Amino acid sequence: MQQVREAVIVDYQRTAFSRSRPREPEKDLFNSLRMDEAAAMLIKEILKRTKVKPEDINELLLGCAQPWGEQFMYGGRNI
Repeated sequence: MQQVREAVIVDYQRTAFSRSRPREPEKDLFNSLRMDEAAAMLIKEILKRTKVKPEDINELLLGCAQPWGEQFMYGGRNI
């Protein structure tokens, strides 16, 4: 059994919020962006800002209270 290591929070980041406008996609900032893609962008930015090496990360947790299909409502907006 592995020894439990110290857990560390190094940073926090989120995307802006945008009102959903399915009939006016040009007014919706996230219309063409899946939230898993937004999550990846936030993680890359956090790694760049903190200079944490990806190989030093054992686990990353992401949660969502209202998941709906691939385009779940808030997933990826808060990392």
